[in-house]
Amino acid sequence: MQLGFHFWTMRSPFSPDGHQIVSGSWDTTVRIWDVKTGLHVGTLKDPDVVNAVAFSLDGTKIISGSSSSMIRIWDLKTKALLQTLSGHENKVWSAVFSPDGRDMIGDPLLSHGGTVFCVAFSPDGKRIASASSDKTIRIWDAETRTAVGNPLHGHEDEINSVAFSSDGNWIVSGSGDNTVRIWDARSGAAVGSPLKGYYHYVMPVAFSPDGSRIASGSLDNNIRIWDAKNRTSIQYDHEMVTSSTEVSHESVTTGNVSSNQTRNVQWNAPDNQTFNPDIHWTLSDDGWIYFPKNKEGIV
Repeated sequence: MQLGFHFWTMRSPFSPDGHQIVSGSWDTTVRIWDVKTGLHVGTLKDPDVVNAVAFSLDGTKIISGSSSSMIRIWDLKTKALLQTLSGHENKVWSAVFSPDGRDMIGDPLLSHGGTVFCVAFSPDGKRIASASSDKTIRIWDAETRTAVGNPLHGHEDEINSVAFSSDGNWIVSGSGDNTVRIWDARSGAAVGSPLKGYYHYVMPVAFSPDGSRIASGSLDNNIRIWDAKNRTSIQYDHEMVTSSTEVSHESVTTGNVSSNQTRNVQWNAPDNQTFNPDIHWTLSDDGWIYFPKNKEGIV
């Protein structure tokens, strides 16, 4: 698949119906792709490097965050720029809609002592989790925009990613200290010891829909699947660099990993397809979809 990017892409989430993927790139474009055909079906030209992209919950809009501190909202059908939001004083690394689609994380939530690398809404939209270079996670009341409780301490380096479980009871985080941690979303307490096994930064993390599995990827070229209850590594693949992970519906909960001598990776997902490994990866209803993310944008 030829993607047409000339620089690294940062993230590639699915549309709510699973039919499209949106990606943002350092080449200052936002691109839309058809999942079934792999064809490029639209381009949004951002004036700046695009660090974050996401679909609205109704699938009609795309939000992008840029290195110029701007957030932009686009109409998916017409590809028109609907609104530009300013207010940040530095690069926007993460941008998401609330579960009901009415809010975006845009107003400043002031409490971290460093760069905020990732934000996530709880499934009910009432809380926000933010991960920062100050080595902490903060929980916020989404309505009042105030911090709830004390910062979550436990990582020894910057925190690159954070995600809620589907029931909202747990939070998972990935850090530059090469570990994954699980947190009680209500009390803020760390659950057990950190999950170890990586030799480089942990970048993306995600829960499976039923909360029984955690997927994580690292710059040491490994993807691992963890048992969330026992906090043990149950599967992992070799020689794979990851920058973005998404888990959705059937996915990891059914997965077994095998690799062959050609370095293809096969997950025991419903369609049992095999894909070549690359830098970014996402998971949809019908199994793994790997998104080519080398510098040339080619698999």
